Amino acid sequence: MGGASLVAAAFVLVLTAVTEPNLTGVRICLLVALAGVVVWAVLLRPRATAYDDTLVLHNQVSDWHLPLAKVDDVAVRHTLNVWVGGKRYSCPGIGRASRQMVRGSDGNPTSVFARRNDARQGGGDAASIGEVDYATFVENRIDELARIARRDGGEPPAVRRSWAVPELTAMAVLALAAVVAFSV
Repeated sequence: MGGASLVAAAFVLVLTAVTEPNLTGVRICLLVALAGVVVWAVLLRPRATAYDDTLVLHNQVSDWHLPLAKVDDVAVRHTLNVWVGGKRYSCPGIGRASRQMVRGSDGNPTSVFARRNDARQGGGDAASIGEVDYATFVENRIDELARIARRDGGEPPAVRRSWAVPELTAMAVLALAAVVAFSV
């Protein structure tokens, strides 16, 4: 949906720029460009990336850098949830549908509210890697990387947050330009 939305936005931008070379065209182009940046930030930017000692959760407008050695627990529900030092960090880039959480792959009900389902069973129609669905693979992989990071020792880095400066700047500039264009 995100990719299709960006293609549609690009098409509308080009079409409007060609057919409406006036103030109305500028207004439409600014709004469509702003919508494209929002689509990028909400649908395409969220993801999780694991490095040697850090798990980075890329959210819509910020990133959380979590030391793998300090990861206490991980669970994928509607979003990826990672607990570090008793605090929960989430990322909407990886998740399960409600139906997958209510019914496991064996058809039996599973716990929707638990931090972790001990059986770690995914849903039947999810994209899968081998015998498990993708969300279960992510849970298991982060657990494994956290175990390795704790075993290797060393002083883990601190949890830190960084902002998505390009996305925030683009949204601010486009919103300001749209306000100016509509006030003229």
